[in-house]
Amino acid sequence: MNNSPNSQIYHRRRLGRDYLKTGFYTECWFPENNMRYIALNDGIDTLKQDNDIAPFKNIQGDHQGKGKILIDEVSSETVKLIFDLAKQGLGASRIRNVLIERKVLTPSAYLHKQNPKYFALKFQKAPKSDFYAWTTVAVERILSNEIYIGNITHYKEISVSFKSKKRQPQPPDKWLTVENTHDPIKY
Repeated sequence: MNNSPNSQIYHRRRLGRDYLKTGFYTECWFPENNMRYIALNDGIDTLKQDNDIAPFKNIQGDHQGKGKILIDEVSSETVKLIFDLAKQGLGASRIRNVLIERKVLTPSAYLHKQNPKYFALKFQKAPKSDFYAWTTVAVERILSNEIYIGNITHYKEISVSFKSKKRQPQPPDKWLTVENTHDPIKY
């Protein structure tokens, strides 16, 4: 790898979440190794000496929320069926039984069928019945999730630490629901 200031190697990735390590690279390692780091969105350039905001960006991170929730037509049929059965008066346990009888793929099995790398270990040598092994809890989650009616609820879980992937559930009074963020599933 050519580390000269004239080398032009471009990468479009986040440098890191661990602000101590990120700070080490931007303030020490890159300059010592004659490498230039530029973060266009954050206005950071290690060649310049005015990067005082960089440590704060490293701690805070950035999420711009540019994604859009789109309806998957195939899986939305399963959601419609679940809501239709509930509307007919069936409880979660009976809905679960109907889904199993009709051999409706579970959400994880559907995702695995779409892309085999997902849940590969779970379904690699699993019997066919595991693909349709709905639980009452899964049905209850779908029936109570407002995402299907066009709303998003935030803060159901929070990070224990920005350095950890572990999540901690929050009580419902700490949740924030934003209505009409995307198209609902029409049934």
